[in-house]
Amino acid sequence: MNLPMSEIPRYCHSCGSAYPRTGSAIAAAREYVAELELSESEQAQLTESIDQLVTEGPRQGLAADRFKRLVQKAGGKAGEVFKEILVAVLSEAVKKAMWG
Repeated sequence: MNLPMSEIPRYCHSCGSAYPRTGSAIAAAREYVAELELSESEQAQLTESIDQLVTEGPRQGLAADRFKRLVQKAGGKAGEVFKEILVAVLSEAVKKAMWG
């Protein structure tokens, strides 16, 4: 069965654990956060935002705004790298909010 990426679940509906591709994307994004020239506080905020972006809930909008602000502050190709890492595990609404 071939489902569009937006319809493939990111977490197990029974236990709530991240599926391997979701967990791998989150881990890669977290690793990349550590390489950015941001303060420890900003890195912690960005990491928290990533966790909130991949989990549907009321904090996704706030997380998307915070994510965009911190990625812009990091500069360089950070936005492109994060998009490449996270695009497969984010909902369509979050992708639209972050990248249009």
